[in-house]
Amino acid sequence: MKKQINKILLAGEGGQGIQTMAKVLSQLLVDLNFNVSYIPQFGPEQRGTPSVSFIQYSKDKIACPRYEKADLIVVLRRRALSQIEPFIDKDTEIIFDSSTISRKLIQQNNSLVFDIPATQIAEEKFSHSVLNVIVLGVMAKTYLDIPKEVLWGIIEKQLSKKFAKKPELKK
Repeated sequence: MKKQINKILLAGEGGQGIQTMAKVLSQLLVDLNFNVSYIPQFGPEQRGTPSVSFIQYSKDKIACPRYEKADLIVVLRRRALSQIEPFIDKDTEIIFDSSTISRKLIQQNNSLVFDIPATQIAEEKFSHSVLNVIVLGVMAKTYLDIPKEVLWGIIEKQLSKKFAKKPELKK
C-alpha cells in the first residue's frame, strides 16, 4: 500500500517556480475537495535566494498549518538543502533535481529518494521556464496519483497569463 502523503515541502531558489508549483498544487487539492494550507517562505529578492513552500492537506480540518516533519519533499537546488534538513525523517519521501544536486548530498539516512534530472530535461527538450511543471507532473503522478489531464487543467488555469505572453511554453 502506498504511503499517505499529507505534508509537502517544496524548496529551491527564487525564479524556479517553487511558489507557482505550490499554488498549482494547492488549487488542485482544493478542487479535489481537500482542506489545504499553503505557507510560502521566501526573501524579498525574486531570484537566487531560497524559496520554500509548506503545503498540508486533509479531508479533515487542519488544526496547525506548520509541521515538524514532511511526508514528501521536493528540492530543486543545492542551496535549498539547509532549508529542508529539519523536516526530513526516515520516512520522508524526497524528490530532487539530479541535474543540480548530488545523490550523496540528499541521501543522508533516508533511502526514499527519487531523482529526476529536471533542469537538464527542461533545458534540452523544452525551456528552463517549464522546470517546475516537469517536477510537478512527476510528483502528481508518482506520489499523489493525480491524472495528467486534471493537473494540466489547473496548470492552464493558473498560468493562463504566462501562456498568453509566451504560447510556446504550453507545448
